[in-house]
Amino acid sequence: MTPLEHSSWGPSSAHRRLACRGSAAAEEGLPERESPESCEGTMHHAVLEKVLLGKGNAFAHVGSEHPGPDATTIEFTRDQARVVQAVADRVEELQGRVYPEVKVDLSAWIPGQFGTSDIGIVLPDSLRIRDGKFGRGDIVLAERNPQCMLYAAGFWVTVLREDPDLDPEWLARLEAGEIPVILEVDQPYKGSFDRWETDLPTCLRFAEEYAAIYREVQEAPQPRTAGPSQCLYCKARPTCRPHIDYCLEVLGMSVADLDTHTPADLKTRLAQNLEQMNPAQRAALQQAKGVITKLLDSLDEQIRDDYLAGRDTGGLKLIPGATRRTWADEAVAREELLKRFKKEQVVTEALVSPSKALDLAGPRQQKTLLGLITTNSNRPQIVPETHKTPGITRAVDAFDDLDADDLDFDLGLDAFDLDMEL
Repeated sequence: MTPLEHSSWGPSSAHRRLACRGSAAAEEGLPERESPESCEGTMHHAVLEKVLLGKGNAFAHVGSEHPGPDATTIEFTRDQARVVQAVADRVEELQGRVYPEVKVDLSAWIPGQFGTSDIGIVLPDSLRIRDGKFGRGDIVLAERNPQCMLYAAGFWVTVLREDPDLDPEWLARLEAGEIPVILEVDQPYKGSFDRWETDLPTCLRFAEEYAAIYREVQEAPQPRTAGPSQCLYCKARPTCRPHIDYCLEVLGMSVADLDTHTPADLKTRLAQNLEQMNPAQRAALQQAKGVITKLLDSLDEQIRDDYLAGRDTGGLKLIPGATRRTWADEAVAREELLKRFKKEQVVTEALVSPSKALDLAGPRQQKTLLGLITTNSNRPQIVPETHKTPGITRAVDAFDDLDADDLDFDLGLDAFDLDMEL
């Protein structure tokens, strides 16, 4: 599927369609806008597909150029190659039959709909449907993941039933639910790999349920329902009133407040609301962080467009941004500077990163270098309590395992004469 192809009820839109029945109508007719993040994700998938098809490892594609936003190009880097190769290694170590980037047909349930399954893996004891997510957004769970379940259903229709080399007995057992379907979500930049075991009949039933919702939406207009995940990538988000109301609501405010309070009052009220929030409210606000950030970004762009077009901006204007000096051609600048100044005055030296050094070193040298490297963990991530990764151990957790006998200890006071002269 090329970046311009779009399936409005395809697997990648399934979560949004389920959570907000009015989202399909809201997005209808709106143009597809490719962000730098989406183009970068497409590039990762393109390289991963080549690696899984045996067209060299990921490092062989470093420096390759790929489509970017607004007719630009982006370059595949060594750091990105390291991530893609790790994903490919996790696939190849299963030693299964791999089907990368397969366009799966969902028209058996919804006319004209399709999606692109990232990775399908046929193994003697299971079918793996693996969704690779190369963004740095929220962690996604595999359990009852609508995107992955639709991929599984479409993979069965498009690939498994049409593959003449597939063992018919294996396929029959898969269709009967005797061989499991394992849905997996691999998010290397988030350090998350989640899996959920189900079966093909369950995935096919979900496809039927999804199709029933599609038919309901076609028969009558449906309301919009805003939320932290369904709004995140919705094309209608910038002008959707339920979305704006939702973002203000989790902040303890409303659109009416924007009309009746000064900016200073709004800041004070917001600070007070944050101080008075209970744990559930703070959790809801944290989960809405992504959509609130995008709302503010959209407002910023709208105000910029309004100002440049001469429209009312509510008293705001644009001024020139701060300038930043950079060398137009660093090689030419270096040559000119060295003619006029001492090298130590104009050239600074810095060690390459540990990752770069390990790439340059051979196996024996790597052993020495590893002794010079320290590893710092990324900042802990906030996820729902349902996430399968165990939470970080806290000091208070140590007391949860103590019973009454553990707490009934002898302070040894019997050894002291506590009689005191009053």
